[in-house]
Amino acid sequence: MSRIISTALILLSLVFLVSCAGPADNENESSADISGGGETDAPDSETLPETDVLEFFKSANLGGREIRIHTSTNIVDNGNGMSSSNKYIEGSGRLSGDIVNDEVYERNIAIGETLGCVMKFTHVNLNYNQVLDSISVPVRAGEDFCDLIINDQYALVRAAFNGYLFNLLDDRAYVSHFDFEAGGWYYDYMKELTVSDSRLYIMAGDFFIDVLRNAHALYFNTNMYTDLYGSPDELYALVEDGGWTYSRLLELVEGAYADKNGDGLTDLTDNFGIIMPGAEGSLYPFIFSSNVRSVTFNYENQPSMITDTDRASSLCDTIMSIYRSRGANYQFKTDTIMSKFTSGESLFLNYFRIGDLEESALRGMKGVGLLPYPKLTAGQEQYYTTVHDTAEMGAIPSTCRIPGEVSLLVQAMMRYTNVHVLPKYYETALKLKYAQDEPSSRMIDVIRNGITSPFELAYGYQFERPLYISIRDSINSGSNILASRFKALQQPAVSKLRDFVEAFNRN
Repeated sequence: MSRIISTALILLSLVFLVSCAGPADNENESSADISGGGETDAPDSETLPETDVLEFFKSANLGGREIRIHTSTNIVDNGNGMSSSNKYIEGSGRLSGDIVNDEVYERNIAIGETLGCVMKFTHVNLNYNQVLDSISVPVRAGEDFCDLIINDQYALVRAAFNGYLFNLLDDRAYVSHFDFEAGGWYYDYMKELTVSDSRLYIMAGDFFIDVLRNAHALYFNTNMYTDLYGSPDELYALVEDGGWTYSRLLELVEGAYADKNGDGLTDLTDNFGIIMPGAEGSLYPFIFSSNVRSVTFNYENQPSMITDTDRASSLCDTIMSIYRSRGANYQFKTDTIMSKFTSGESLFLNYFRIGDLEESALRGMKGVGLLPYPKLTAGQEQYYTTVHDTAEMGAIPSTCRIPGEVSLLVQAMMRYTNVHVLPKYYETALKLKYAQDEPSSRMIDVIRNGITSPFELAYGYQFERPLYISIRDSINSGSNILASRFKALQQPAVSKLRDFVEAFNRN
C-alpha cells in the first residue's frame, strides 16, 4: 500500500510542478509544463508490465528542456584501469548488439521522449582528487554550470560538507519527484553519507551503477586452488554456510607460498597466497568486512567515537597476521599487482572490485573466481562489502536552477534502470558473461547483498581515521599498537568529529 501511495504522490507532484514556484521561476526559467494526472489511486508499479515502466511519467512535458549532465569518463587508477560508469549512463549513443548497451540506449531515448527533455552530456576526465575543484570553483562563483553531477564519492562527500551541493530533502523551494523508497534506490547507503535527518546530498542506486561495480571482491585463482587444496567448491560452500573467516583465509595464504628461486628469502618473484598494493587503501575492505567501527550513531543520527577497543584490537591482530604472513606481500604497486595475479603467481588478489570482471585482464585469464571478504569470526551475522570511494554517484550542484526537473529525470532513470538495465547488466552480463563459473555467480549475490557504506570511510578524513591509522601503523611497525595509537588519536578525533557535525549542519 505504501508503494501505491508513493506512486500516486509522484503523479500529483507532476501536476503541482506547473503551479508551484521554484528556483527556476525566480530566475525567469520556465518550470515543467505538466498536463493530465488525476486523484485516483494508481496501480502498484511493481505489478505493471515492463513496457509500462514509464507510465507514471507520461503526463510530464518539460517542453524540450535541456538537462546538463557532467559525467565522469575517468579510468580508475587501480592497476587495471576499470572503465568509468559512463557507458551505463550516457551509453554509446547507438545500438551495437551488446545487450546492456542497447538497453541503455533505449532507456535514454524513451525517457527523453517521455519527459520531453534533452540530456546534454559533458565528459569530465579528472582523477578522484581533482574533481572537487571542478565543482567548487563554479559554485563559489555563483555559476549555473550544470544540473546533474555524476562523479566519485571521494569528491562528492567533500562537496557536500562544503555546501556545494543541493539538499535533496529541502523541497520548500521546488517540487521534488524523488521517491527514495521506490525500487532502484540505495537509500540506506545514502543515509550513511549524511549526519542529519533533514539533509541529503548524494544519490546512489541502480542508475548510478558504479556503486555495484565498485564493490570490493576478493579474487582467487581457481586453478591454483585446485592444485593446492582440491576443488574450490569446498571454498564456495564454506562461504554459503557462513564459515568463511579470516582464520581460514590465513591458512590458505600461508599454504600457498612457494620460494620459486629457492634462495630461502621472500622476494617479489615468489608465489604468494595473497598480494596487496601497499598497506593503505588495500586495508579498507579488510577492516570494514568485520563490521568493526570507530564511530557509532545514536537514535538522533548523531555520531560519537567508541571507547571500547577490544574488538578493534582483535581485528588488528587478525589483519596483521595476514599482512605480516610469509604467504602475503603488500609491497606490490598497483600497476603490477594484476599481472602478478593473472600470471598464476598468487592465490588471492586484494583491492579489486566486481566491475573489474568486465576488463580484459581478468577476462583473458582462465580460472578466475571471486569471494566476499571474510568475516572476523564465524559468529558474525553476515558478510560485509566495502564500496571503494571512487564509485561514481549522483548529486545536484547548489547553483542548479531546475532541481525539480532534475529530480524527475533521475527518478525516471532510476525506475527504468531498475526494471530493464540492471537485470541485463547484473544477471546476464555480470553473472553469465563475465563470471567464469556458476558458483562465482552466486558469490556475486553474496557480495552485493553485503554492500555497506561506512560513514568513517566517507568522512574519516575529517576526524583522524583512528581505526584505520591504528591498524596501518601496527602493520608497518610489526606490533599491535592499536590501543595506544587509538587512544592518542581519540581526543583530537572526538573534537574534530564534533566540529564536523556542526559544520555539516551549518553549510
